[in-house]
Amino acid sequence: MGIQHYFIDKKIKGAKKKHLKRAISLSKIDKVLLFVDENTSFDQNKFKDLQKLMGLTDSHFEFLTYKGKKSNFNEFRGAVFSPDSLNWQAKITSESLNRTLTETYDLLIDYTQADLHIKNLVIPKIQAAFKVGFSEQNEDLYDFMIAVATTEINTFNKEVVRYLRILKLI
Repeated sequence: MGIQHYFIDKKIKGAKKKHLKRAISLSKIDKVLLFVDENTSFDQNKFKDLQKLMGLTDSHFEFLTYKGKKSNFNEFRGAVFSPDSLNWQAKITSESLNRTLTETYDLLIDYTQADLHIKNLVIPKIQAAFKVGFSEQNEDLYDFMIAVATTEINTFNKEVVRYLRILKLI
């Protein structure tokens, strides 16, 4: 473990403390951030299905894409970041990621499959009133978790929308 991991771990602990202390106050979902990576099976077709289920248009959604490899994956518009987006002190150097972290969202849906160190740093810093993820990931990061496999995106989307309706958020 290098010095960068030491600083990342330290910043993760601080970000998680802030995340756990925040209060959730949300009436209706209007602005949604979708977090994807190159390993996710979430694609344009599943995005269109999610839009229909939620009854929202393109203008209500933004994307944050993590690229762990130097791949060409960028199916979605929005901010893109990689391991190079952090300096050795774990400070975020990516302008697009910093812009995303200063915005406020009603809902964050995390579709990433890997339990990445950098993800554990970024998710608590995202200013979303309600955060949803898969149950097999780090439970400290989310307000609500769905127990389905990360490859079952359609089921995950249906369950997310089902519970948002129960909570009267959509």
